[in-house]
Amino acid sequence: MLVLLFAVPARGDRPVPPKLDDAVERALAYLAKQQRDDGWFDHQQRPEGKDGDQSRNRRAITGLTTLAFLSAGHTPDSRSARDAGRYGPVVGKALDAMVNAVPEDGYIGKLDEKPMYTQAIVTLAVAQAYGVEPRADRRLKTHAVLTKLVEVIVAAQAVKKEPAFAGGWRYNRDAPDSDLSLSGWNALALRAAQDAGIKVPPTAIKAAADFVARCYQKEQRGFAYQPGGAVQAGTTSTGVLCLYLLDQNVRPEAADAAGTLPSRMKGEKPFGEYPCYGMFYLTQAAAQASDDVWTSAAKPILDKLVKAQEGDGGWPANWPAESSEPGRVYRTAMATLALTVPYRVLPIYQR
Repeated sequence: MLVLLFAVPARGDRPVPPKLDDAVERALAYLAKQQRDDGWFDHQQRPEGKDGDQSRNRRAITGLTTLAFLSAGHTPDSRSARDAGRYGPVVGKALDAMVNAVPEDGYIGKLDEKPMYTQAIVTLAVAQAYGVEPRADRRLKTHAVLTKLVEVIVAAQAVKKEPAFAGGWRYNRDAPDSDLSLSGWNALALRAAQDAGIKVPPTAIKAAADFVARCYQKEQRGFAYQPGGAVQAGTTSTGVLCLYLLDQNVRPEAADAAGTLPSRMKGEKPFGEYPCYGMFYLTQAAAQASDDVWTSAAKPILDKLVKAQEGDGGWPANWPAESSEPGRVYRTAMATLALTVPYRVLPIYQR
């Protein structure tokens, strides 16, 4: 039975797979077994239950996995299993690992292959956990760490860029251009930190929304990876979600593009090489949109995810075929984040 500890609205009448709760429970059980003794997760399954060499991207993977547990209501508000849901200790160890790893300059992403992805994902995970951390000493330390993490994100956004790229983010913090994928994660991280009480310049949130809006292609009613580029299902999902969450007055581009999501799902590989990533964003975007978009675009994805889950609770390393995404732990974390959208537990995804 899931333990939902955030204040959330009811699931409502939107359709979900009949075995959704069971799929989430089995996914979390699989992920819990993959945690290293030091609290980290790697994108690959642990070899025979032992800790092997850690991947360079363990910080981002740990952030995503932590979000997966949080999205099902398992919080770090106890380091024992009594009060925080069955996986409270798992979340607590992962949160401690991330918080303790943040360097003095706040740039935790610099140690990974794609720095600003890691910066954003760790910031988002820590911000979501911070709100349910009751111990004063841990809250004080986490607040200080979050402040440093946010300062790096804000500074990276402020790097001088051509007008088309202003307000966004790219792989490195000093990059002179921006893309929608990196900008989506970093913008959501800022929103989550702001909601948690961390000082975030309002101009940073607005500038991020403005960049997302510049990626909109009116003729194709969708969003491109960069302004003027080709519209894709994944980038359209990212753009829709961001505009719903970043601006209280939802911009018309968001609703217009959301209406096209069902038709974008009709292709054989709508998300190209990054299907789990795309499924995560589409289900979040559809949840912000209408019942019709949810039923036509998101519900089939949830059905597909439940069907593809393996007996041990994880998703196959080669599913879907011809994907460029890394490992079973990553895929299982992203699948779980998509499946838990109907719970509406994570505060960042509650409009």
